[in-house]
Amino acid sequence: MALDCDIPMPLHMIFKSVSLVANLLLGCIVMKRSYPVSKFVAVVFVSLGIFISTIATSVFHPDADTSEERSIPTLLLGIFLLTYALMMSARLGIFQ
Repeated sequence: MALDCDIPMPLHMIFKSVSLVANLLLGCIVMKRSYPVSKFVAVVFVSLGIFISTIATSVFHPDADTSEERSIPTLLLGIFLLTYALMMSARLGIFQ
């Protein structure tokens, strides 16, 4: 459903890579786990690396869709759907 909301593919890939962050945060909140600082630093570096490589790839290989106008409410709906799916996926992983 989120892809039908004109979400750019690089943004979609970044949301998928943030699952490490979501799992770590929900582990702290829901399961009351405490993680070492090194795990937080590792998650930040992995997420930052994925973010940088995704953005760099999209800059060097632009889509044909970049020239089209995107509707802001539709884009926000897509971002909301991606965020919701991310949190539900992390929640499912914790409860499994």
